This record gives sequence, C-alpha cells and structure tokens, in this order.
Amino acid sequence: MFNSPFVELETELPLAIPVVTAIALYGYYHAYCFVEKHNELMT
Repeated sequence: MFNSPFVELETELPLAIPVVTAIALYGYYHAYCFVEKHNELMT
C-alpha cells in the first residue's frame, strides 16, 4: 500500500535532483540579470 509511491520516488529522485538544480540556477541567473538591468535603468 505504501510501497509504490516511495519506490517511484526513490527511482526518480536521482534524475529529479539535477533537473531541479538546473531550473533553480537558471531562475537565479535570470533574476540576477533582471536586477542588474533594473539597477542600470534606475541610476
């Protein structure tokens, strides 16, 4: 009953970690670029 979701999670976790990390880094990079451009416009 409790086995299948955890087994699926364990098999998908090694693949999910680099994907989530890449998305997070991508988001942080674009947020940083947006802030830098915004600061240039403000000054």
